[in-house]
Amino acid sequence: MTTREFRDDLRLKLEKYLQSPTVRVTYNSYKVTVLGEVNAPGLYQASNEKLTITDAIGLAGDLTIFGDRKKVMLIREDKGKKSFNAIDLTKRDLFKSEYYYMHPGDILYIPAGKGRIASADTFYRIAPIVISSLTLLVLIARLQVN
Repeated sequence: MTTREFRDDLRLKLEKYLQSPTVRVTYNSYKVTVLGEVNAPGLYQASNEKLTITDAIGLAGDLTIFGDRKKVMLIREDKGKKSFNAIDLTKRDLFKSEYYYMHPGDILYIPAGKGRIASADTFYRIAPIVISSLTLLVLIARLQVN
């Protein structure tokens, strides 16, 4: 139930006992989690119930240069079941999507793109060669000194 639906339902029930009741409903703890390739991953508390995916990314300091904007994952729990929803931030359809507005407890995960994986892979391929070469040079230098 949305806050609006709950407010209207509660107002109808209170009208039996009060004249023109005014009801205001807000979330006490509206928290979302943003993880992955963002500048400041973490748990964020929203001040209103209209938090969008772009707002959540903004709270997390935007995507890093390695974030894959085409394979963002929104994890949402609804009636005890988790759903995993792929979102493409580069498409205009995002603004019309049912996932554009975050729900309390949502998790937004931004995976690393190919650039991050390639740079890490290159390091692990080159590092042993560099270390072995440096070790060989040190051994040769020590042999020449003796």
